Amino acid sequence: MANGLDYNDASDAAKDFDRDGYSNLQEFRLNTDPRGAPAYRIREVGPFPGTSSVSLSSAVLGSGVSSNSLAAFAGDNITESVFFAAQPSSPANSANRPATWSLLRTEALGNFSLYPSHGTQYIQTLAQSPGGASIAYYSYNPITLVYWASPAASPVALSGAASANNIGFLYNTKFSPSGNYLVGTRSLAGNTSTFELIVWKMPTSGTQTSIPVKLTPPAGVTISSMTALYLNDYGYIAATGTVGGQSRPILWKINDGGTAVTSNIMPALPGGTWAGIIGLTNQAPPLIVGTSTISGGQQRATLWKTDGTAINLGTLPGGNSSTISIVAPGGVVAGSATVLVGNVLKNQPFIA
Repeated sequence: MANGLDYNDASDAAKDFDRDGYSNLQEFRLNTDPRGAPAYRIREVGPFPGTSSVSLSSAVLGSGVSSNSLAAFAGDNITESVFFAAQPSSPANSANRPATWSLLRTEALGNFSLYPSHGTQYIQTLAQSPGGASIAYYSYNPITLVYWASPAASPVALSGAASANNIGFLYNTKFSPSGNYLVGTRSLAGNTSTFELIVWKMPTSGTQTSIPVKLTPPAGVTISSMTALYLNDYGYIAATGTVGGQSRPILWKINDGGTAVTSNIMPALPGGTWAGIIGLTNQAPPLIVGTSTISGGQQRATLWKTDGTAINLGTLPGGNSSTISIVAPGGVVAGSATVLVGNVLKNQPFIA
């Protein structure tokens, strides 16, 4: 009764009201609150039966998926996943391929599975998405790309040896959250000294339906081939470029056919001389998220709309600066800001 559970229903002992991975009964025994102030536990990833090796160096955490539409009970039904690369142990010298390990929170053991085989070539995983999409390559200059839309999807060969689809090498790759689009930096076969930023609409069927589209900067903008690219499931791509020696957010939009992009330059806040981004929300149109300076050179956590409107998020009480470090697809941001404690300015993490 003290914890708000139903004394006429013993089944709620196994539920997890605050979704921290501990059941209500476990929290009672630990003397923690089953409805708040969450406790946390570590789950060991594995085992990985039927494999000779796994690589978690570039693993991606999946989005938690609930099988229960009732919010009050969703914590009991959330399946969490990790995507990575693995090599089957049989037959000998099997080609490695993407793999996934998933766990339903109320269960003790997780489930491991390999993606469908792509053949006998050894592959190097380039990117995986929280939705399970994966892309890998074999051979070199030009490379051959293999794409899986999900852990259950058959692999699709993407790259060829002609026109805009010709890729000598591909790196800095990143998927949109659900794997609808891929961005990266490529060199063309036979011309590995020239690098281009590209966006690629992923196939919706078992065959390749589009080719990489070059992310051409707006007039007067310089963008490094090593710059971080951010994108969402609706074809919006963002990066930080240089305009007249000053950093500015750049936004592209790829058309529905995946054949062309348009671009726009985002301004700094009034009086500011510098602005950079760290991501964008997964919606259409998105909010672009980052930091800008203001008059006097102080920094402010900033949001941009796609029409170029810059929104100053301000700072904590008494503080004079704030920066955003990360944004979740749904729009929650986290960063740090100064706050006045007594007569001293201190840095304080924030979430908004």
